[in-house]
Parts: sequence; C-alpha cells; structure tokens
Amino acid sequence: MKGTFLLRIDVELAWGFLERRKTEKKYIKAIGKVREILDPLLNLIGQYEIPVTWGILGHLFLDHCECADRPHPDMPRPNYSWFEGDWYKYDPCGHITEFPLWYGKDIVDKIVELADRNPTQQEIGCHSFSHPIFGDPGCSEELARAEIDKCLEILEERGLRPRTFVFPMDNAGHINVLREKRFSAFFGGIPQLIESTSLERSAPNLVRKHASLGMEWLGYYALLPPHVGLPRQVLPGLWEIPSSLCFNKKKAIPMSLVVLKAKKGIRRATDQNKCFHMFTHLHNFGLDSPTLLHSFEKILSFADQKRREGNLEITTAEGLVEGFGKQAPCAGIGRHE
Repeated sequence: MKGTFLLRIDVELAWGFLERRKTEKKYIKAIGKVREILDPLLNLIGQYEIPVTWGILGHLFLDHCECADRPHPDMPRPNYSWFEGDWYKYDPCGHITEFPLWYGKDIVDKIVELADRNPTQQEIGCHSFSHPIFGDPGCSEELARAEIDKCLEILEERGLRPRTFVFPMDNAGHINVLREKRFSAFFGGIPQLIESTSLERSAPNLVRKHASLGMEWLGYYALLPPHVGLPRQVLPGLWEIPSSLCFNKKKAIPMSLVVLKAKKGIRRATDQNKCFHMFTHLHNFGLDSPTLLHSFEKILSFADQKRREGNLEITTAEGLVEGFGKQAPCAGIGRHE
C-alpha cells in the first residue's frame, strides 16, 4: 500500500461529556455551536473531496425521548467507580427543539445525506448508543452488546449497516462482541508510554494524565512527527487501526504547530507507506470556529496536494482494511448489502 491519510470525525454532542463530574462551560458553548459550523465543515470536505469516517453516537439519531419511570429502561447500566447515579440521569427525556445538546437528528440527517451522495467516500460508523467506556472494568459484556445492538438497530432503520466501530474515548473493550456483530474495523488509541484504562480520579491516574499531557506538549514544541502505522488483525476479519493525532485546540499549543504536526504525519506516511489517522470531534470546531476551520482547511489542502501528486491515498476505515488485503464483507462502505 502507498501512504494513506484517514480522517475520522466523531459526533457526540453532550453525551461525550458524561464522564465529567462537572462539564466545563466552554464545552457547553462549543457543543451549542455545532449546528453553526456543520455546513462550513461539510463544504470543506466536499471542496477537497476528502473521504471521512464518521463515528456517530446512536442516541443522536433521535429527535426526542419518551420516558416513563426512567430513560431507556431497556438498556443495562455501567457500574463505574467514577460515576455516581444512573448513567442516563442527564437524558432530558424531551424534544430536540428544547434540548438540542442531547438530540442530533438534524445534524445526522445532513451527514447521512452526504454519505448517500458519496457512499464510497463517506463512511458512517457506530460509536455506541450512549458513550460508555468499554475498556473500563465497570462495563460488562452485557452492556457492550446492548449498546452495540441498540446503535445498530437505530442505524439500520436508516438503511445503514456500519462495518467500523468507534470506541468512546478509543478505550477498547469486549472486541469479541465486535466480531460477533460483523464489524471489520475499530480504532485504537494513540500509542503512548503512559495510559490508563480507567477514568477513576485516583492519584496514579492523575499522574499518568499530566505526564501524558507533558509528553504531548514536548512533542509539539520539539517538532516531533506523529505516529503512523498499519492495521493489525486482532481477530479473524477484525482489524485495529492505530491513531496518530487528535485535531483540536490545545492548551498552550498554537494551532500552527498542530497543522505542522499533521503535515509531518502525512509526509511520514508517504515516506513509510503507512497510515496517518487524524481524528477530531464535531464539537472541537465550536471552541474557536474561524481558527479551527482555517487550520483544518490547511491540512485538507495539503493532503489533497499530496494525493494529486500521486503520493498519498485518502480513504475511510473500511476502505483501508479492504485495501490492506481484507476481502470486503459488503459491496458498499457502511451500507446495506
């Protein structure tokens, strides 16, 4: 294979922040701007003809919830040491017009419409139903299976059959269930020396977190290139795709260094015939829309240039594992057979 650029965008809205004991106001503001930045973002993707793997949370396909005694009584709950109360305690059990941070049908409709027009370029992946952390000990196999089944049920109602799974926070767990449900790819985290599979606010985890942030900061200012890699088959027919770089606004790191690091990743992928996988979240663009969109365009333009020069392939997750030698399980990417 030649060097490859894989872009992933996760769509979570407020569900992506359940693990926080107190969601910061700046993130609430950023989530509120998602609808404002969606069209400009989709226009950039269309302008440069960039394939994207979208990791969309199942709950966002809904425009309302009707709750009796409690939200989603059919769903099992995780048992995390770091989360108090019912997992769905923040679900407003209302309508999208009143609670736009928790329901995203209008957003999903625009993304799915783009995928319908470009089924070989836009892949709709499964990101679970409610964003539990699969790799945490508090997530049982029963919960993992129920989360995936619920997400698949909702997506299949829209004519979608995803083959790529996006673990919340890229924290993998119960991958045997992915194989059982006929997924062919999932994403691993960014390879690093210090990591934790639990969000428990213990002293060791806080040390790991700050040490990792320090290493990240050093990597940017030392102008180190990001990791590039190749898919790894972890079970028959199931491939793990390593991550390279998270595109977002980082504390004390100018966006110019983020763009530079992304370009270094693309160059490294072309030099080594490997994959540079950059991921982001829709709400990340809401933190500083003009700056983030401008920086994002610089990366897309650079990738498009390398592609036109014949040095780079830009593809989706399913396209990558197919091109890596795996026989595709279905004719279309993320669609019904």
